[in-house]
Amino acid sequence: QSQGYKSNKIDRLDGKHALADTLFYDKMKGEITAFRNVVMWDTIQKLMLRSRYAYARQADEYMIAYDHAVVHDFSSPKDTLYLYADTLRSVQDQQDTTINRAWAIGNVRFFRSDLQGKCDSITFSTKDSIVNLYEAPVLWADSMQLSGEFMQIYTENKKPKMLHVQSWAAAAMREDSIRFSQLSGKSLKGYIRDNQLYKILVEGNAETIYYPKEEDSSLVGVNRAESSALTVYVKNKDLEKIVMTPNSSGVLYPEDQFPENLKYLKNYSWQEDVRPKDKLDIFRRNPKIEKVEDDSKKKKKRRRKK
Repeated sequence: QSQGYKSNKIDRLDGKHALADTLFYDKMKGEITAFRNVVMWDTIQKLMLRSRYAYARQADEYMIAYDHAVVHDFSSPKDTLYLYADTLRSVQDQQDTTINRAWAIGNVRFFRSDLQGKCDSITFSTKDSIVNLYEAPVLWADSMQLSGEFMQIYTENKKPKMLHVQSWAAAAMREDSIRFSQLSGKSLKGYIRDNQLYKILVEGNAETIYYPKEEDSSLVGVNRAESSALTVYVKNKDLEKIVMTPNSSGVLYPEDQFPENLKYLKNYSWQEDVRPKDKLDIFRRNPKIEKVEDDSKKKKKRRRKK
């Protein structure tokens, strides 16, 4: 027979705690059900969950939370990451208990002072330490924006090492209020060191628009170029150098002669209006995204119709 009791706080010996206005604890089953002003935190993993409802099961470390569910990740000594989703869920792998899996499902938005993002859902497993972002994810870091159909962030010891944007991948960097350097291709990989993006590799129908400058920061012109692949080197959060391989075609225009219809790449979409502005802005609903199909998918559909 289960032995349960009503409380408003539970402390476990493994550094996990739960607090709520109403909290039911079944000691025999190792289950916690919490309502209103729910706070669950793990002092070892340096994570905190806040929601209006949560259920946790000790046997397989299963947890689900919804209704204003937010995770606070304070593992970084510099700043806390705040992540909201309609539903948050995590569980221990049944075959290998050293592996944990987590899901953030529906209207995902997150904020940290140096990184913001939004997507429909996120999955993560400690088995490969890869964060998967689904359905038109967008990341912002300072003046740079990265977007695509699907995105993966490869981590090591909770620190990002590389990100991979797949299908209609795009990057944009705000130069000033009217100028945006842009990258576009089928695949985009960003390499990260000390939480700073230092190199970007774009592959497959790579295109770029950028604004080269003299040493005194005066504008040289506007360069629009195409190549099968290109590598961008970033220094001090600015585009330092672009290398195109194997062959490229491009034109350097004086800015006043740059054609209006060439100012933006096909996948360009500056989405500053939906960027989370602070930790409270993560509760805002994401706008619905119309999926953009690349040319190869459109061709396949036309062939099937024939």
